[in-house]
Amino acid sequence: MKPWYLYTLEEDQHLYDQEFDLEALLNPTPSRPGVQTHSTPPSEPGVQTHSTPDEGPLVLTPPEEAAPVTQLRQQLQRARTQLRDQKRVIREKDSAQLKQELTNTKRVLRETPQKEQDTADTRVTLQKKDKQLEEHIKALKETRLLYNTAVTDKVTLKQELINTKRVLRETQEKVREQDIMIAEMREVSVPVSYSKSRGSTLDKETSWTSAQKRTTERPCAETAPGETMKLNQGLSRKDQELEYQAQVTQSLESKLKIQEGLIDEKDSELKTVKVTLQKKEKELEEHIKALKEIRLLYNTAVMDKVTLKQELSNSKRLSRTTALDVPKQNQLSQTEKQLYSELQSIQREVNCLNSKNKDLEFSVKQHEDQRSQQKRLSITDKNKWASRRHY
Repeated sequence: MKPWYLYTLEEDQHLYDQEFDLEALLNPTPSRPGVQTHSTPPSEPGVQTHSTPDEGPLVLTPPEEAAPVTQLRQQLQRARTQLRDQKRVIREKDSAQLKQELTNTKRVLRETPQKEQDTADTRVTLQKKDKQLEEHIKALKETRLLYNTAVTDKVTLKQELINTKRVLRETQEKVREQDIMIAEMREVSVPVSYSKSRGSTLDKETSWTSAQKRTTERPCAETAPGETMKLNQGLSRKDQELEYQAQVTQSLESKLKIQEGLIDEKDSELKTVKVTLQKKEKELEEHIKALKEIRLLYNTAVMDKVTLKQELSNSKRLSRTTALDVPKQNQLSQTEKQLYSELQSIQREVNCLNSKNKDLEFSVKQHEDQRSQQKRLSITDKNKWASRRHY
């Protein structure tokens, strides 16, 4: 019988094709081929058989392949251990990486709400600043519009004043011409009795002599009583027209006076507003200049402080490293004290400058608030003036 390692699959193909029969394998017969067992298998040289577990597993190794098989098994065992170690290392690396990623994600998740809150706060502050800037621009535009409307109103009022003056001159000329015409008509046609009843200023002699002169010069000027009545009616109508024109001229003069007063008021208001704006601009420029000077002084004080600290540290280092004489040490201590006193004085100056800077910033803010309040008041006054002018 061949040993187990010499069997091939082709010889045992019938075992794989047929169903598994334990009796046929244990008790083979000629009709049922199976595994042939021997009571005492022949002992071949180089073939080791172990039946007890203490002696080792039941492994049959051929003599010619024992050393390569053991080497291969050792290599396989080493490869398995290496693979196991590599798997363990990879697993540890993956677990460490996953832990790091988990901690990073947790940290990001913890920081995300704070960042979102910060971004939201910054967004809100930016929106507030944008709104304030838009309101400031809107107020400036409104003031500019009101200023332009005031200037146009002033120009229109001046033009109306010129027109009314021209109309007044024309009406006065017309009235003068009509007065001359009426005087001439009265001199021609009105007798002494009529002139008395009309309350004219002509005397009897002058009116009679003028009438005689007119009659002598124009003998055909004597008219009938009907024509005299017509002339009287025409004169009364002319008087009424003159009275109406006088009333119109008086109303125009009153309107002109009112318009001149309004124009003067607007001019004075514009002048005062311009002067106040110029003053405020000058004050702001002075404040800005003072702030720049304070900032420059602050920077110089900080630089002096740094240099004095450096000198003090250098002097201390020199005093520690070098063994100086007693007078030199006293001189060095005096210089250190002087430097320290100068440093304290500079610190006091810096604090004073900081307080002045805060006061100036507060005054600038207060000044800007007053300016915005004055602008609002001027806008309301101009709106009131526009509404009053409209009515």
